[in-house]
Amino acid sequence: MNILVCIKEVPDTGSQITLDERGKWIDESKASFRMNRYDEHALEEALKIKDILPDTAVHALTFGPARAARTVRRALETGADEGFHVLSPEGFADAPSTSAAISAHAKAHSYDLILCGVMSEDSMQSQVGPMIAAMIDVPFTVQAVSIKIDPEISHATVERELSGSRRQMLRIKLPCLITVQTGINRPRYPSLSNVLRARKQPLNTFKPDLDLKQDDSFTLHYPDVSSKGTFIEGTPEVKAGRLVQILNEHSLVKVRPCLL
Repeated sequence: MNILVCIKEVPDTGSQITLDERGKWIDESKASFRMNRYDEHALEEALKIKDILPDTAVHALTFGPARAARTVRRALETGADEGFHVLSPEGFADAPSTSAAISAHAKAHSYDLILCGVMSEDSMQSQVGPMIAAMIDVPFTVQAVSIKIDPEISHATVERELSGSRRQMLRIKLPCLITVQTGINRPRYPSLSNVLRARKQPLNTFKPDLDLKQDDSFTLHYPDVSSKGTFIEGTPEVKAGRLVQILNEHSLVKVRPCLL
């Protein structure tokens, strides 16, 4: 069984996030990047299937700039058998371009199962998985919280999350594409043997043989300031009196005279 896991490099929210001069994307020179957490769960689910079906091959693929190779290397350290890096231009890559690049690779390798995170942490659009499925013409489902593969009948039994805390059970014929939720598993830590293997293993890096037309019409902007703070200066007695006055003016506390 061959499984493709689609992974994405996203900005680390713990790093400094500022917009570039054009307002089209973040200033990448000031940010650090890591694997999308939703995709970590997709990778773990593929590795769990491999634990049950040892003949399974797990391939990890990303569509991103040169630095995204680190994310593929991380997937190899976690346990993926082979890593693929489809080079993209620097900056934001829209969902249609990303899906087209991944679909071209998927068509050429005839995977039995494609796993994606339910969304990416930066754009949060949940579009790439369904777009890939449509482009390669395979059935798909989203928001899976449980996946069981029956290779004898070439089906996957999927429990997916619906709104209102409801669940739905589906049986999908392989090959198919499934996007997974975070509650499906707990991603494992890389083992020392896999880390050492990943250091020596070459990545399959190539440019997409497609004319990708990026959507450059959107503009990012900082949110408007909703309110301004008030700084109180003076001695502790003055500050305390002014604070009580402000709270009383806004009806947050009711000040009553104190008789001594």
